[in-house]
Amino acid sequence: MREVRMRASRAWTIRGLAASATVLAITFGVTPHLPPQAAAALPYNVVIIVTDDQRWDMIRRDFTPEIWNRLVIPGRSFKNAFVPNPLCCPSRASILSGNHSHTTGVWRNRGPHGGFGAFGDKHTIAVDFDAAGYRTAMIGKYLNGYAAGKKRYVPPGWDRWFATESRYYDYGVTTQSRLLRFGSDPEDHQTGVIARQAKRFVRRSVSAEDPFFLYLSFFAPHAPSTPEPIDVGRFDWVTPADTDTPKVRHGMLEAAFGVDRAVGALVQSLPDHTIVLYLSDNGFLWGEHGLQRKGKPYDESIRIPMILTALDGGYAPLAGTHDLVLNVDARPTLTRAAGVPMLTRSEGVNWNGSQYVSRDVFVIHNYPNNVSLPSFCGVRLRGWMFTRRSDGSELLFDMRADPEQETNLAGEPSFQAERDRLLLEAQDACDPPPPGYVW
Repeated sequence: MREVRMRASRAWTIRGLAASATVLAITFGVTPHLPPQAAAALPYNVVIIVTDDQRWDMIRRDFTPEIWNRLVIPGRSFKNAFVPNPLCCPSRASILSGNHSHTTGVWRNRGPHGGFGAFGDKHTIAVDFDAAGYRTAMIGKYLNGYAAGKKRYVPPGWDRWFATESRYYDYGVTTQSRLLRFGSDPEDHQTGVIARQAKRFVRRSVSAEDPFFLYLSFFAPHAPSTPEPIDVGRFDWVTPADTDTPKVRHGMLEAAFGVDRAVGALVQSLPDHTIVLYLSDNGFLWGEHGLQRKGKPYDESIRIPMILTALDGGYAPLAGTHDLVLNVDARPTLTRAAGVPMLTRSEGVNWNGSQYVSRDVFVIHNYPNNVSLPSFCGVRLRGWMFTRRSDGSELLFDMRADPEQETNLAGEPSFQAERDRLLLEAQDACDPPPPGYVW
């Protein structure tokens, strides 16, 4: 470990030169000229930004202008990004570990078989970066069931810990050294608080000439979707015709606008040699298929925004805009992009690996928080979606002919061969299945 940190520190010194030059440029209008070998030696900082319940199609120039201009335009915005388990805690466990629910053991938001208590936190992307000499920080929402403001536990791998309770106001916070409470004043709104904490972490890391890994995790725009006061009513003009959805959740758009403002301010403070990955933990149904919320196998629930941007333009993945990419890919992709060894296995795909080939199928599975509801297992392909619920009912959609998933073909005799083929694929991919699920 000491040798790794010493090797890293030589590159960090070069980073300090670059950071100092940037300060001179900002302060005095001087354009810094670093030798090419200095620029090449800079290790990438890595930032993961996670939102809660944000639909992929709500990242738009008019709804999220900062994200659009600072991340989407210069970066790679994936049009086919998904989460295999469309629920908060399982998805976040997959982002941190690079593994599916059938490996993490986190199937739902609370126990049994879910929540903070089910997650093995010794094998995460934070542990990878910490072992490589990076300063690491988790700021915001961690995992459902972690009692922020009450629990003093800090998981391995995190140098800076600022874990928040899932509330916009009147919430608790756990740091490395103490428990905090925030109130109901406008400046206590959680989006703004964790945004300021993130900027402080970046500023101190740059000042210390350390490379950093930041996991910035917003509660917004999750229900009750309370926006910052300045954003109340901002999107009253939006109608279902503007979003092509059965209904509009204006509060979610407004709460997400606070995230957009925070992302803009954060990106401005980041050194150029930084990779940013922006994603949501799941999608959200706005009345499609007669359904609301998440935890369903439909695209509105499993599809997410996913944007990868290297601020200096020096890194671009082999994965293309229309490739199938998943949240489990974050760990193998970002560690390799930074040259950081991944210390334990991951089921994800490195988007820039020498053997990279776009996946053509992935597992979708869910074990609901309400155990009276059926769980499901299935597969999503480019052209098909198939799931079988624990009550025996099935969904089969031809995604090319029916991208809105309006016509269930599971009971159609002419599609029996396709159904049988996909059932076998689902049984193979969903192994083991959710607790109690029987094929």
